[in-house]
Amino acid sequence: MEARGSLNFNLDKSKNLAMSLSKDPITAGVFVNGYKDGNPNAFPKPTGDSFTSAGASLSIQRPPGGLSLTGTHIPDFGNQVTTSGRANILDANDHKVAVNAFTSRVHPSGPTPNYSIHGGGVNYSFRDQLGASASVSHTPIAKITEHSISGSVNLHKTPTSSLDLNAHTSRMQTPFGNSPWQHGGSITFRKQF
Repeated sequence: MEARGSLNFNLDKSKNLAMSLSKDPITAGVFVNGYKDGNPNAFPKPTGDSFTSAGASLSIQRPPGGLSLTGTHIPDFGNQVTTSGRANILDANDHKVAVNAFTSRVHPSGPTPNYSIHGGGVNYSFRDQLGASASVSHTPIAKITEHSISGSVNLHKTPTSSLDLNAHTSRMQTPFGNSPWQHGGSITFRKQF
């Protein structure tokens, strides 16, 4: 059995925590995103600990793909259950192509009715140095479709660290018209201790 854990810090001083246990082919995990310590001395009102989302997951991975189930709680919003699948359709020496699909059932805590989100995509990688992906998701109750395209380039890699350059663009189609493409990017540095 293998145990893993991670702790990441965000710019707003919140933390993302994750832990998992795996025994081939099953992995179970728990996570908390956006965790902030409370401040009992805050003025004019003390604050308690908070987080943006928390949940658990269970997955089964066997070549050529896998299935997973994730439950998420989002404070002041509700709960979400997602089922997803992934299949590797090409795994050559340098090139890899995988397809994925998901369906989520959202259970808001307010007056909004339960609704579903469905989607899928394709991922491509070359020698684990270049990557590209395209995906689409659809929310039938709101008649909203979102398109997303992203790419990444590995700039540096050692057995314990990596530096990646990432870029993405996305847009939404709604009954009221299409949004313009929204672009973004990031630089990600990872270090294992």
